[in-house]
Amino acid sequence: MQQHLRWAFAGRGGLPHVFDDLVLCVSELVTTAVEARSSRILLTLDSTADAVRLAMTDDSPDSAAAAQLRRGANGHRTRILDAVATRWGVTQVAGRDEIWIEFALSGPNPRARGLATRR
Repeated sequence: MQQHLRWAFAGRGGLPHVFDDLVLCVSELVTTAVEARSSRILLTLDSTADAVRLAMTDDSPDSAAAAQLRRGANGHRTRILDAVATRWGVTQVAGRDEIWIEFALSGPNPRARGLATRR
């Protein structure tokens, strides 16, 4: 997984300071989906000059993975997301819950100020 992410972001500025956090969040999202009995998981990764956005949709029954994060059922996972992401949340996309996480690539490090926000 790390090699794939390194390849996907080769040559894009700003990635080194968020790469390890990005890999950690991919692992946490996939683990949450597997524990929620998902048999299909879709991860997307987009970037702009200012941010990297990781998103996951899955087919867990009753959107269980998103529901677990939304209500903080996986307390350690929500604490990890709060600690490493600039912001994160759950949004409805095409009738499914999408869990998204954003990492700022410029400006002050939001983690240093504890400003991660859920939406």
